[in-house]
Amino acid sequence: MQIACPTCDKRLQIADEKLPTDRKVRITCPACQENFTYNPDGTALLSVVPRTETPPQPESAPSEPTTNQPTADPVETPPAKSAALPVPTLNLDVLEAGPPPRVLVCVDDAAQRRDYDEILATLGFSTVHIMEEQVQAMTYLTQVAYDVVILDAKFDGSTLEANPVLACVSEIPMEQRRRMYVAVCADEKYTYDAIGAYSQGVNLFFSYTDGREALRTLEHGMADHKRLYRIYWDVCQELGKE
Repeated sequence: MQIACPTCDKRLQIADEKLPTDRKVRITCPACQENFTYNPDGTALLSVVPRTETPPQPESAPSEPTTNQPTADPVETPPAKSAALPVPTLNLDVLEAGPPPRVLVCVDDAAQRRDYDEILATLGFSTVHIMEEQVQAMTYLTQVAYDVVILDAKFDGSTLEANPVLACVSEIPMEQRRRMYVAVCADEKYTYDAIGAYSQGVNLFFSYTDGREALRTLEHGMADHKRLYRIYWDVCQELGKE
């Protein structure tokens, strides 16, 4: 898709699958460095970072000069703050975020991060993105095509019932979601609960107590996932839909 910068009219070529279909996204033009918002319905490109200016004061009718009257300094009214939630900035550099296969890791524990970074590389992943906060994770998740997502249910203060990153996963288009294997680390009662995983829209639940052994289970789960969809992708390719 080509998107024109409303400031300098530069044409930006962005793949359709990189743009979210259910929310606005902020784009930084690489030519003029101005920010603007892309509306997913394609009807408007609106500036989202207006320049701060003092609102024009209405002109008053001239009056007769008076004497012995106190004068007051004019008071500038600050611009009203927008009540809208901020949208993730679409950084064009992020779109070229390493070769596939890619994995997104959202965990808080530093030791677990090191384990994932080390072991995932041995499993053949070319790119491992380790996130530090929810907004960063959602920004990457909506802009980069991942093969695997590993998410701690308690990542960045969230819970399994109220997890913004997990909600973001559920909004990914199904064509892309079928190519993604999502594993969630949760309390032990959820461990390897296939029905529970299905109800949450993920592929695997594993426990905090599994440690490094969970990655062995993850490896088997990814292999099963590929086998499950192999025939589906072959048929799509034969029908010209791949």
